[in-house]
Amino acid sequence: MITAHAAGALRSTAGALRLIEARTTQPRTVDIAAYVQAVSAHCPYLAPSVERKVTGWTVYEAAGDAGAVEAEVFHAAVQAAEWVRPLASRRHGMLVCENIVVLGADAGTLVWPHWALKNLYGPEPVNVIKAGSAVYRCAGIV
Repeated sequence: MITAHAAGALRSTAGALRLIEARTTQPRTVDIAAYVQAVSAHCPYLAPSVERKVTGWTVYEAAGDAGAVEAEVFHAAVQAAEWVRPLASRRHGMLVCENIVVLGADAGTLVWPHWALKNLYGPEPVNVIKAGSAVYRCAGIV
């Protein structure tokens, strides 16, 4: 399926991620406790962010080939990073964090989006997570 972006750009990879749960501060479709505990050991901001409910979680399922999933994870993460940017100046802005959880993708599929996001957004708190794995790909926090 090819869809046209509002600006007219084509995204032939649209549909490679299936939305399972829209942005929420308390996801029901995935258990975030292990992730929060593991990453909080390296990131002093995550636990306070979760406690103050300024950590967002959007859950997707990989529904395409690896290359298309990579492209769509990158697309979703850029949208999340741009959503976070203006919130930095608000109360608790330093704690605002967005997480993209990808079910059904292997960790290798997240390597390129992780690298690109880390280079583009450096300190922006956007995370790309493969649920059910001990390896988390995070951009901006770790």
